[in-house]
Amino acid sequence: MLLSNIFNYNHKSMFLFVNIVLADLEPDVKALESSAYSSMIPLFQAQCALEENCFPPSVYNLINRNRHLALMHMRRLLRFSSIIHNVGTDVFRPHEPPERWVWHACHMHYHSMKVFSYYKVINAKQQIMAVGHKASFCLEDNACKNGYKKHFVCSTTLVTRGDQATWGNIHLSQAVLIPTDWIFLECDLMILVS
Repeated sequence: MLLSNIFNYNHKSMFLFVNIVLADLEPDVKALESSAYSSMIPLFQAQCALEENCFPPSVYNLINRNRHLALMHMRRLLRFSSIIHNVGTDVFRPHEPPERWVWHACHMHYHSMKVFSYYKVINAKQQIMAVGHKASFCLEDNACKNGYKKHFVCSTTLVTRGDQATWGNIHLSQAVLIPTDWIFLECDLMILVS
């Protein structure tokens, strides 16, 4: 990104050019919309998501009252794919250093952030009907534009954490089967997915 500012000093115009190098993440909205579908699952199939606090407080309150019964309850999810492009001019890296990343046995890789993204379902009146978030996942280059090479690959071993990041002109891609790419829908909320 190239920014220019005009300064007026003693009635003379001066230009200052500043080259800012930053990562810039951009979600692929069309991929999200085209992949969206609704499904029902029992909570026991969402153990990883439960551990990562991906559900609203009402679900955890239900579990605290009767864990066994709660885990058998069916829940409606709005599922979708996440494709995130780094359209910036620099690498997107996690804030935490590798020694502070957390190993998740459920997913068999390190998580470098607590939360990567937030999701909201908003109705026509701009009211928030449901919320969700994507817990951190292993950041790596998945697909590149022509002329660019993958640089970052996640490690699935306890010994090495890999070098997590994603490079400019490369995108992160999470298939629709990734368990935390969804929003929990309360029972009285119906979503039309075409």
